[in-house]
Amino acid sequence: MSFQSFTFAAFLAAAVGGFYAVPKKGRLAVLLIFNILFFEWADPFAGIWLLSSVCLTWGCALLVEKGADRTKRRLLIGACLSFQLILLAVFKYLPVWNEIINKTYGRGLQIVHLDVAAKFGLVAPIGISFYTLEAIGYLIDVSRGKYPAEKSFWRFAAFLSFFPNIMSGPIERGDHFLGQLREITEKAA
Repeated sequence: MSFQSFTFAAFLAAAVGGFYAVPKKGRLAVLLIFNILFFEWADPFAGIWLLSSVCLTWGCALLVEKGADRTKRRLLIGACLSFQLILLAVFKYLPVWNEIINKTYGRGLQIVHLDVAAKFGLVAPIGISFYTLEAIGYLIDVSRGKYPAEKSFWRFAAFLSFFPNIMSGPIERGDHFLGQLREITEKAA
C-alpha cells in the first residue's frame, strides 16, 4: 500500500476515526488492530516476522531489567541482537547476494532461487529495517538503564508496529513514543 495512494488515505482516515471513536481505554486496541491490518495487507508473512521481533525484544528487555549477572545479561542481549540482525541481513541482502553470485559464477550457483524464496515468504517483509532498528535501539537503551523496560506487551507491540512510521520513519526512541502510548492508556484507567 503506497503512502501516496487513495487506499492508504482511506486506511489512515479509518484508523484515525476508529481511534477517536472508541473510549480512551480501547484506543490502544484500535491502534494495534490497524497496525496488524497494515502489515497483513502488505504481506501475510510480515506479521509473523514482526511478532517474533516484538516477543523476543520485549521478553529480552524484561529479563535484562530483572538484573541477571553481567555475563548473562550480555549473552542475552547479544543473542537478541544477533537474531534481529541475522533476520534483517537474510531478508534485505539475500537477493543482493544471489545477484552477485549469479553475475560472478552463473545462475547454477544461486544461494536460494528467488521464486522458491518468495513462495516461503523469504522476501523482505514490509518495514523490517525500521522495526528491527527500533527494537535494537530500545533494547540497548533499556540495558543501559536509560528507561525501564515496558511492562505491557500490547503497548510495546503498538510501539514497534506503528504503521505511519514503518515505511519512512523516523525510527522512534522508546522513551519518546512509549511515553505517549502510556499517556493514552493510563489516562483512560
